[in-house]
Amino acid sequence: MLKENLPPLPRPEADKASWIESCRSSVQETSGAWRRKEAVLSYCRLGVFVLAATGFCVWHGTPVLALASLVVGFVLFFLARRYHRRTTEQVEIHNLLTTILDETGHRLGGRHAVIRSGARPEGDPGKPPARTWPLFPQEVEDLDLFAEPVGLFGLLNRTSTHLGAKRLALDLCNPSLDADALTNRQAAVAWLRDRPDRRLLLMAAAAGLRDQDAGLELFRDTVRSIRPLPRAASHFLVRAWSLVLLATGVVVIALYPGKWLLVLFLITLLNTPILLFLRKDLLERIRPWLRLDVVSRYLTLLSKTAASILPREGRLDALRVAFERASRRPALPALARTIPFLFLGFSGMSHKIVNALTLWDVHWLRALERSYLNHREEILRATDALTELEVLLSLAAFAWEEPSTCMPEIQTGGEVLCIRGGRHPLISPEDVVANDLELGLPMRVWIITGSNMSGKSTFLRTTGVCILLAQIGCVVPAEAMTLTPSALLTDLRIRDDLGRHESYFLAEVRQVKRILDHSRTGGPLVGLVDEPFRGTNSEERLASATAVIEALIRGSGYFLVATHDRQVTSLADGEVVSNHHFQETLKEDALSFDFKIRSGPATMRNAIKVLRAEGYPGEVAERAEGIVRELDVTD
Repeated sequence: MLKENLPPLPRPEADKASWIESCRSSVQETSGAWRRKEAVLSYCRLGVFVLAATGFCVWHGTPVLALASLVVGFVLFFLARRYHRRTTEQVEIHNLLTTILDETGHRLGGRHAVIRSGARPEGDPGKPPARTWPLFPQEVEDLDLFAEPVGLFGLLNRTSTHLGAKRLALDLCNPSLDADALTNRQAAVAWLRDRPDRRLLLMAAAAGLRDQDAGLELFRDTVRSIRPLPRAASHFLVRAWSLVLLATGVVVIALYPGKWLLVLFLITLLNTPILLFLRKDLLERIRPWLRLDVVSRYLTLLSKTAASILPREGRLDALRVAFERASRRPALPALARTIPFLFLGFSGMSHKIVNALTLWDVHWLRALERSYLNHREEILRATDALTELEVLLSLAAFAWEEPSTCMPEIQTGGEVLCIRGGRHPLISPEDVVANDLELGLPMRVWIITGSNMSGKSTFLRTTGVCILLAQIGCVVPAEAMTLTPSALLTDLRIRDDLGRHESYFLAEVRQVKRILDHSRTGGPLVGLVDEPFRGTNSEERLASATAVIEALIRGSGYFLVATHDRQVTSLADGEVVSNHHFQETLKEDALSFDFKIRSGPATMRNAIKVLRAEGYPGEVAERAEGIVRELDVTD
């Protein structure tokens, strides 16, 4: 079974990159020592085997000495194999820790990289916790949750198991509306963020379960579904019979050494009918466990590591208790120790001989049963705790690796949405521009104007992503943020839906109606709308957008509406609705943007400037400018 403690890491330093490098050096040094020990024990195993075989050959004429040499050789070989396995596992653990350190260094400084997987996990994710807001496919796409090559899920996902990935995706698609639950999760994430050495050890322990998704599912199903062996009394008698028969055989061999082959043959002959009778029960119950050796060992390692590292406070304490109970000797450790005895690495024929002499499978299956039946609930709670711990570790890793983040303030009284220095995490840190947003009663609606490519859509997406991160208990890429947990609805990226026979315009109409309907319920809401009704003609677009914004003003919730229609800005009254804009500058026929949001409506246009900058014929640009002047006069 795996050693309880992972190798210690150096104390965290202010310079994250240099600390990661010092951790790598420390791990590589201790890993080298374990590799040397592994090589020595490998030769010891070979030497014990050769000595036992030699002793049997030398004393084959003296049965007692021949058998004694085999028994002693078997015990010594077993001990050598056991310690060799421990050293091998320690090498594996050091490799896992090195992998986690490499992954952390790859993401350090907010680099955009998918470390594990950015694809949406397949399979049933389960039911979300109470008081959550399920995102529609529209919000999932608008906010790039599972986008390629890097989406928000890919940026956050550091889980090692499919169960953990499904839970992270479930939480991301169901932001919480429960302020207390968010506060508790924030505290857990902050604790793991501020203790990177402990977090990395936990992540390394969980990494042992990578590529074991099928085994982990089988482990949970097996522990949950297997019932006690039938005919318990008869199995007790069978085990007692095998022990009495084996003891009798040893006594007879001691009295009549020359008959030892006959005695072993008779024991095998007497036990074989019993094995044939129990064969079906034994095979059905042993077969799953033979695939669960690695899962049980690394789940034990994770449970022991988490029980020793996690604090006795908050949500992490509940996880610590679950892992601690599972890591007690009669539960997961006993399971991990017992499973290898079901096959012991024997070849098929060797195992059959030992099984026939001792009824080996019956004894060890009963020992296994005591572990998983008497401690079924503790073991299952540990697998559930694993999924939540992996989510918390992912969020904490993002919080530590991403530059310039803050833990949002969750407000329960009143409604507020305030972001200072908010940035989009999917834009490179060297390119991103921070912006501010402040909404609170009575100021509930921002109408945002500006030319093409000036930053309107990015600002709306930044707001949505910050809200989403805040409502899963994560840090946000901002200097400060305060919010009331709210429903989040977006209309940022509408497409035709041929499967539902929806045109572009019809799809947008239905999405905007969702926002309008929810604004009438009176619950907390943030609605983000980019270019409403852009799928129809300008007159009807303007009329429809104006009517919808007026209805939103009469309803409840906070709204950001980006538009090119300057007439909509007349709705701003300075109390409930305010105008904001992005602008650009033209230098030597090239447009330049600073992507900073400003108060007031936009006064500049750039569409025709873009035509000129892209080399359109002069007469085309001049004709377009003439048409614009005619329209302005008409207006």
